[in-house]
Amino acid sequence: MAKFSRVEIHKSEHIKASSGDLWSVITDWAGIQRWWLTEPEGGRPGPGLLSCELLGTPDITPRTRRISLDNGSIVEETLLHQNDQSRRIYYNMTPNAQVQSYFATMFIDEVDQNSCILHVSSCFDVAPDVADVDAVKSKFEATYEKALFNGLRAYFDK
Repeated sequence: MAKFSRVEIHKSEHIKASSGDLWSVITDWAGIQRWWLTEPEGGRPGPGLLSCELLGTPDITPRTRRISLDNGSIVEETLLHQNDQSRRIYYNMTPNAQVQSYFATMFIDEVDQNSCILHVSSCFDVAPDVADVDAVKSKFEATYEKALFNGLRAYFDK
């Protein structure tokens, strides 16, 4: 049996926004284009975001967003669980053949009325034929830092 490499990532970042405002943006599952940065704007390197389409009904789980990238790739992320009281979501995706069984959670801790901490944790399996598991992990870490955190900070700084 082929041996997969297991990867776990945990990142947190302070966001200058109320926890309610950030929650509203995070759970707008197809609204990613509102805050996603291009690479020249400080976003992650790699393919650019062309569009994001909601498959499902807003505020009903599960719901899926279909993200189209400028390299022709399509990534579907399914929001599986949303708890508005604890401000936590769980979602999964299959970004490419290198990564399987991707599962993640995001949650928000309020600091005060105008700031909060966004946490993201993910775990996934990297296929046995991938030589550089650290490079795959680094790509996800860059996505969290540059796309998610930088994008949301820039969105709320407007």
